[in-house]
Amino acid sequence: MAELDLGELLRLRGMLESAATGPADGDGAPALTESYTRLRGLVRDYVEAHGLNIDEFDPAFPEIDLVEFPEHQHPRDFAARTMAHTPQAKRAQALLGQLAGWVSGLIDELTLDKRLRLEAEERVKQERRQPPGFRSDS
Repeated sequence: MAELDLGELLRLRGMLESAATGPADGDGAPALTESYTRLRGLVRDYVEAHGLNIDEFDPAFPEIDLVEFPEHQHPRDFAARTMAHTPQAKRAQALLGQLAGWVSGLIDELTLDKRLRLEAEERVKQERRQPPGFRSDS
């Protein structure tokens, strides 16, 4: 397993959190579904490249259909479009938030692991500095 890159994970989380703040209505559906699809692909590539559990990732973050609007549409169709695509927008927004949470979990895991490693190294250094007979058993 390749070492996780904290900076890359923070950037991914930032993009996910930013994308999830879009309007979750039918008018926002194209942007939200495109953002989820694109960012899911980036995170999935990261998962594969770092040897993480893809079997955990794929069921939790399914592929979704993109919502696309015709370039030219009659104004009376706008309201129907908004109502028709709100569920897809809300789903994409929820998945973006969940994916941001999953990436946050990787960040927490990485930082905890590094902190525990540094604390263990510091304990070893402290024990080596103490003269014999003055070591604490704690």
